Amino acid sequence: MNAEKKAEIQRLLEFYKLVGLPSTFKQLGLHNPTNEMLLTVAKRATIEGETMAHEPFLVSPDRVVDAMRCADCLGEKANGTSCLLC
Repeated sequence: MNAEKKAEIQRLLEFYKLVGLPSTFKQLGLHNPTNEMLLTVAKRATIEGETMAHEPFLVSPDRVVDAMRCADCLGEKANGTSCLLC
């Protein structure tokens, strides 16, 4: 991830915190979601007709799960918890 993207994510996480939006699975009430749980959501998000189906690149359910795990990790880091995933 380049420096510009990192800065953008940091700004978003600061905004989420400011307005009280969740930035981690735990804050959403999901404590240690399994890959199976996340894959169920990812499969639904990538079916034809959903927004991700219109991306100019292939968005597979596995990539969505990876992105969700990475986003959770970045949220944890922003909240002072260590995470080695991203």
